[in-house]
Amino acid sequence: MDYYNGHYTYRPYEKNSFATAALILGITALSMMCTGLLSIPLGALGILFAVLSRRKRKMSPPAKIGCVLSSIGLGTGIMFTLMALITMFSTMFSTLSQMDTSTMTGEEIRNQLMESLYGEDYKTQLENYGIDYDSLFQ
Repeated sequence: MDYYNGHYTYRPYEKNSFATAALILGITALSMMCTGLLSIPLGALGILFAVLSRRKRKMSPPAKIGCVLSSIGLGTGIMFTLMALITMFSTMFSTLSQMDTSTMTGEEIRNQLMESLYGEDYKTQLENYGIDYDSLFQ
């Protein structure tokens, strides 16, 4: 900010492609935060570009906003991914703990687990995707 003829004048920030990329990646990471896995690399890249935009001076406002949005997207993406993994494994282990697996083979355990989680056994699920079960396990 300069003082010129009794008025304050503002110098606009020079254009910085890293700051613009950080802002775009931050917005994208924030909009993709519910997907989890997509927001993690986008948020990390947004933070990296915001840091790279500095070049021995203060961070410009678009870079600051991009860094904040990328951090939020990265944090929520990690949180959603961890919650999904915890839910998946806790459901699987609670289902396995209710089964009597001492006399069952691995194939029977897999089929019963798939049937309790998805409503159909493993062989039927593979056939729905066009995969031949018998040729797969020979």
